[in-house]
Amino acid sequence: MKIRYAVLQNDDDSVVANTAKNAIPEHIREDYLATRQRNVAVALYALSLVKSGVIDRLILPQDDTAGYGFNIAERRLLEAQVATEGLRERVLIYPGADEVMHTLSAHMVATLTAQKGTTFLSCPLTPPISVHTMHVMKTER
Repeated sequence: MKIRYAVLQNDDDSVVANTAKNAIPEHIREDYLATRQRNVAVALYALSLVKSGVIDRLILPQDDTAGYGFNIAERRLLEAQVATEGLRERVLIYPGADEVMHTLSAHMVATLTAQKGTTFLSCPLTPPISVHTMHVMKTER
């Protein structure tokens, strides 16, 4: 709510955010924020491994969440780093953490069999689905 308030400047959101914040003991909030910072640091380090060639392809899936929150700011930071380092062809950041193992397995099968596979669609591709398909089929964005 605090981030939502910062974006929308709705006073009701500020009240809700402060009420929620005050309901959580400070040591728990601090631990949560430290964990998020550590996770971002690990992701940034993984990006450096992609840049140096240690990792050839990296997926940083995001939990499906609301449009406001720490995760959105973190995703934007990681996307900016990917763009700055010129890693867009080797790093994917997208919502759909639940599906990532299916995407990786399909990519492995496509790579090992040298087959692109067939895509059947009965509806338009939404961004997460198009990213999964692009990853499996090794196509450009």
